[in-house]
Amino acid sequence: MLRINTNTSAFDTLRNLQGSNLSLSKSLARLSSGMRINQAADDAAGLSISDKLQAQVRGGAQAGMNVQQGISLINIADGALSQVTAMLQRMEELATESANGTLTSSDRMDVESEFSQLQQEIGDIASNTSFNGVALFSGMAGTYTTGNRTTTYGTASSGGFTLPLNGPPPPYTASALNTINVSYTFNNPGPPVTSGGGALTQGTDYTVNQTLAGYNGTTPLYDYSISLNPAVMAGGGNYTLTAVTNYTWPTSTLPLPITIQSGANSGQEQVISVPPVNASAIGVPSGTVAVDTQTNAASALKAVQQAIANVASIRGGLGAEENSLEHTYNNLQTVDESQMSANSQIRNVDMASEMTRMTRAQILTQSGMSMLSIADQEPSYLLKLLSG
Repeated sequence: MLRINTNTSAFDTLRNLQGSNLSLSKSLARLSSGMRINQAADDAAGLSISDKLQAQVRGGAQAGMNVQQGISLINIADGALSQVTAMLQRMEELATESANGTLTSSDRMDVESEFSQLQQEIGDIASNTSFNGVALFSGMAGTYTTGNRTTTYGTASSGGFTLPLNGPPPPYTASALNTINVSYTFNNPGPPVTSGGGALTQGTDYTVNQTLAGYNGTTPLYDYSISLNPAVMAGGGNYTLTAVTNYTWPTSTLPLPITIQSGANSGQEQVISVPPVNASAIGVPSGTVAVDTQTNAASALKAVQQAIANVASIRGGLGAEENSLEHTYNNLQTVDESQMSANSQIRNVDMASEMTRMTRAQILTQSGMSMLSIADQEPSYLLKLLSG
């Protein structure tokens, strides 16, 4: 049907041409940027997922750098501790020499001079070893409360249980047990009982045992346990013991916690625990441990050998933490690779598919322009008919 006022064919052709032009424009934008999503309208849901993945990738990359810095910190600490070990080994030689009965008092004073100098140098290393201005071996002072420690027994005839000490490894165990409160509850099901539980009295219902774990300088360090009087709960059935304990450490002997943000999300942290390392902390304090007499030298030899074991324990702990950080770093690399791959599938354009779409859009555009030219000539056909 031919019309003069409304050229329907031309409008229809123009609409299709505009659609082809829009498709061509989008294809050109994607091919030129390499991105499937250039604006939210391209894929709103995909854009949201992609932005979250990109944030995780960037956060994971920074977490990887954080972990590497943590590994570097441990390497610095371990390097310093290797020198402390070397000095302790020399101090062991000196103590062995001074403990020999063939030396005179003058000879021992000469040995003591080098021995005390090594003690001082251990302190200097502890004071001067730092990472980015953070003193690594300064330690912390404080009181440690264990909170509730619960142990469940299957029968009422059990005689005792050990209180775990959630704290630093030896020789950084508590020097004093401040308080201990023990209570019990009977568990269900079980035989009828006259009481459901209550507080236990120290000395009557239970006794506190302390075992010498070592010394911090001259301060004795203990591990603790309690022994329960079996008669207290006789016939009571299954029961649960709960102990609330409080321990105190000597000044500056709690390890220094250094938190590493090892992931892109809140709470993804690892704590490097660096114990204090000075002559007193490791058990060879200056003025107390000496080799100026044969008797003192014999005691010093034992103290130095324990100090060597203490430093070895510290290095072992730091080595375990370094291994953990290395595994964390490797995991971050794997996760980041997977997240980048997932983000690429959402965000990046498939060049081959998009080239096909662009070619189709180009053909449709050219065809549409040609058809629009023909449609625009329809009124002229009508005029020819009218002019006869």
